Amino acid sequence: MLDFDHLLKHTPVVLMVGGVGARLRPLTDVCPKPLLKIGGVPLLQRTIESLIRQGFRNFYLSVNYKAEMIEEFFGTGRDWEVNITYLRELEPMGTAGSLKLIEDALTTPLVVMNGDLFSEHDLPISELLRFHTEQGANATMTVVPHKVEIPFGVVEIDGHCLTNIVEKPTHVSYINAGMYVVEPSVLPVLASSKISDMPNLFSKLIELDNKVCAYHMQQEWIDIGTFETFERVNERFERQAKPLTADIS
Repeated sequence: MLDFDHLLKHTPVVLMVGGVGARLRPLTDVCPKPLLKIGGVPLLQRTIESLIRQGFRNFYLSVNYKAEMIEEFFGTGRDWEVNITYLRELEPMGTAGSLKLIEDALTTPLVVMNGDLFSEHDLPISELLRFHTEQGANATMTVVPHKVEIPFGVVEIDGHCLTNIVEKPTHVSYINAGMYVVEPSVLPVLASSKISDMPNLFSKLIELDNKVCAYHMQQEWIDIGTFETFERVNERFERQAKPLTADIS
């Protein structure tokens, strides 16, 4: 019987935090994106503490841009009672490329996450891992629904004949949320190819007939990729922090 708490404790999480954060300039000219503060706390600290609450204890940080600042802040992870190892990219390697730098012999699945994801509530990474394990998957991608409403009546036709009219339909597509689980057995695919991004890796695994699953997440999440989203999230924290005052006039 699977001891899931044991699995959580020993499953490493790879956080991709090596990007330049060009769309967040000038903020990232002096501070790497993972250390930008959301509600007064660095984004990456929020992510790691969320994962700790879920039972994870081992982390790889894939670093490149201003890596020394990130390494100085987090160190070995001792302040959080976790283990942090750094995957040092000499040049940007993509969201999958740095997995080639892992030298440890892995005996558990590997969680991989983009480092610029934010949610007011813990992203369900432990449930993603549980789903992956129960499915017996080689790789699992977290997906979220993305709805697009067409603001017109859509007609269906057959030749010159109109067969149906649908008023303002909503189309739902599923998009990649930047959170994954992969088995150690798929890592040789990276070593033997020029694949550098997780979507490319998943496409290759599908091509090779691996079992690739999708974990459906309904929870709100935000990619802190632009100055606008960064400001919007911080403004939300500021509104929540303001005390409610009664009108006594």
